[in-house]
Amino acid sequence: MSEHKAEGGETKKKGGTLPLIIGLVLLMVGLLVAGKVVLGGKNADTKKTSKHKKAASDDEETKHTKKGDAAEEDSADDEEIFSEPAEEFVALEPEFTVNLSGGGDHYLRISISVGVRKGFTKTQLEHHLAPLRDSVITILSAKEVKQLNTPEGKKKLKKEMLKKLNKVFHEEKETVITEIAFTAFATQ
Repeated sequence: MSEHKAEGGETKKKGGTLPLIIGLVLLMVGLLVAGKVVLGGKNADTKKTSKHKKAASDDEETKHTKKGDAAEEDSADDEEIFSEPAEEFVALEPEFTVNLSGGGDHYLRISISVGVRKGFTKTQLEHHLAPLRDSVITILSAKEVKQLNTPEGKKKLKKEMLKKLNKVFHEEKETVITEIAFTAFATQ
């Protein structure tokens, strides 16, 4: 840094304290970020996750004591949606457009493909197309837009469809539809 003589014989440094202040601010920000990474990183996430798990288990326990067997069915529903991988997928065409429940002018436009188990053909599925489409329309039109706009809502919808669509095949001894795939999904 260069020095300049002032009138009183004092020397002043050019650039003064500004670079020093900037350096200290950058150092503090660096230490703050490093502290979060070292101290808060995975451990903080783990603590948050364990708190959420504890809260969820407390909620589940409360549900169980209030609702008895109904809570057991809910927890069984939270397990894997699909029983086995699909042999092939069949589109339920044409796409569905339904008015949603809850008032207002909300509607859903959705395209759905169903995965069928091994040994069940597309032709066999097409023989049940009318009741399958009816079930889908009934399920969808009972939903509100807020129920469908979250990943959890879509997952619940798939579970519900899987159960109800398989009831169409009551004469079958095994599950026919093993997966539900939304190939287009738009709410308004």
